[in-house]
Amino acid sequence: MPTNVSVAEMNKEFWEIRSRIQRIENTSDDDDDLWSDHISALLKYHTVNFIPYLQYVFSTILMHRFHSEICRKSQKNWYFLADCCPNQEDLFEFRNLIFITEIS
Repeated sequence: MPTNVSVAEMNKEFWEIRSRIQRIENTSDDDDDLWSDHISALLKYHTVNFIPYLQYVFSTILMHRFHSEICRKSQKNWYFLADCCPNQEDLFEFRNLIFITEIS
């Protein structure tokens, strides 16, 4: 997996996926676009309440990191998040992590 991916390559891939799945084409010319040095997906807004997608991206990354730490700190030593699906006894590690001692 490449580690040095340019913004232009990310935007190209984003619009190819969006075109293939949603049938939406990029209408802006990348050379003349004011935001061509930014990632297109992060500049979009939620259509109902105008929340920037950047908040969604950040919250998804944060949620993934939080979940992966819970899995790593569990006694079962899960490595993959798919193996770390919470059931009742798995919530003990989570509750201890956030300092809740009683389980209701």
